[in-house]
Amino acid sequence: MPEFSRLLVDAKSYRRPDRPARFVSQGYKTAGGNSFVPIQNPELESPYVSGEDLVRNPRLPAQRLKRVLEYVDAHLDENITLAELAQDLNLSVYYFATLFKKTTGLSPHQYILHRRVSRARQLLRNTDLSVLDVSLDLGFQHQNNFARAFRRVTGMTPTGFRQRNRSK
Repeated sequence: MPEFSRLLVDAKSYRRPDRPARFVSQGYKTAGGNSFVPIQNPELESPYVSGEDLVRNPRLPAQRLKRVLEYVDAHLDENITLAELAQDLNLSVYYFATLFKKTTGLSPHQYILHRRVSRARQLLRNTDLSVLDVSLDLGFQHQNNFARAFRRVTGMTPTGFRQRNRSK
């Protein structure tokens, strides 16, 4: 059976430089049982991401974040669940929500609401759709839920926003 450090070297050779390392225990080999002993091998030192940084400050990699944001934008009119987003990235729901918030500063739910309100602002400004149609087109089940979310994000009602910002 190959030595643990050799497995890490083999696995590292398949890792792309634009992806963070996934091996938190890099630089260790087994000394028997469950103990680990540090080894001195410069090949195992990652110039891209250290294991300590991944543990202390985990974030979603840019490519994965981009994939989630594109999915949200493409499905604003649907009921987007946290489970769908997490499953797309092969992460648990809780871990995905935690990483998403650390990366963007917003929870997934808050981000989806902000994107829906942003799209609603465009539709209210540039189309003649009723407020009810806008709310239903953006995946809100009821107009009052839409109005509440809109007011929370913008500080004004959808109708008041339309009256102030109407394109001529």
